Amino acid sequence: MLAEHLVAAISARSAPSPTPTKDGGIFLYEFQPVVTQKAIFKKSAAPPNCVAVNDSHIFAGQVDKAVVHVYNREKGNQEAIIPFPERITCLTLAALGTLLVLGTQGGRLILWEVITSPSHLQAVTAVAVDPTSNFAFTVSTDTYIHIWSLPRLLAFNATPESLSPTNTISAHRSSISALTVGHSTTAACFAISSDDGGTVQVWDIRTGNILKSYLTAEASRVTSLAVDPADRGFYIGFEDGSVQMVHFFSQTVKPSIAELSSGAELTRDPSHLRATNTPVALQQISRWIPEVGNQTGPVLSLALSWDGTMLLSGHTDGRIIAWDIGSSRYESTIATLPGPVSNLMILHP
Repeated sequence: MLAEHLVAAISARSAPSPTPTKDGGIFLYEFQPVVTQKAIFKKSAAPPNCVAVNDSHIFAGQVDKAVVHVYNREKGNQEAIIPFPERITCLTLAALGTLLVLGTQGGRLILWEVITSPSHLQAVTAVAVDPTSNFAFTVSTDTYIHIWSLPRLLAFNATPESLSPTNTISAHRSSISALTVGHSTTAACFAISSDDGGTVQVWDIRTGNILKSYLTAEASRVTSLAVDPADRGFYIGFEDGSVQMVHFFSQTVKPSIAELSSGAELTRDPSHLRATNTPVALQQISRWIPEVGNQTGPVLSLALSWDGTMLLSGHTDGRIIAWDIGSSRYESTIATLPGPVSNLMILHP
């Protein structure tokens, strides 16, 4: 059967570790069918949103450094340290893993060696690319979302205008903390962003129009986001260590995947999302709480299994927790790393 693999990274070493994980900063696990550690990549401390993986390499931005560490997956070692003009605060891959897109402390977007002028007023906190690699999206503590055209940025005859965002969204009122993009390659594709004030916005990636707004209970701070593989909803990680599932096609949070899988609901797609001026209030009672208690700390990263039946969350205490979506409950702690789990990625089987 196919094996499913997981990449996890820590942002600092906060606990003593046994010899096998000494100096380890990035960890490769076989997640399914059996949880097994496969490789350790050393000397890395990557902040949230600062790790990207393709078939051959792992790219990791470093805490408080203007460099990216490049690791060779096949050889299992560090291949290069790439310096940049300023500190890298987030990165991702585009064009089938051949183009590295980076956000910087100074508010710039870097496409490997193509760099824009400062567009954000403050640091870029997250960067994402749509499934077609036509658009890149950056969010910042300055509360703005910028939409960029990758073909324009990479054009040989690039002009100052082409190195500027094609659209800017100002729907948030506080620092934007998380960003994720849907999976559709059609005009139905959307993106989701959240801010420190507990507001989550779903928006059209082409027009920038806000499709839906969600308000978390007690303005709880959102620390991470993940989209359902079928684009039927999304998952929120909170500062208190809990997670929540949100279903697009109802006004309430659905605690069970059984409701997502019933009848006409399966025939819906993101094109049914319509702009609305009425925010949806999310109920705290529908959050999922770790059975290990509140000592896990905030959720720093989220990832979904390839089939969408299992949600993984990385926490500041080093735990990687598996949640069973079908039963809406804590399943197990699959690993405990020696530092905050700032990045999680499920690899293609």
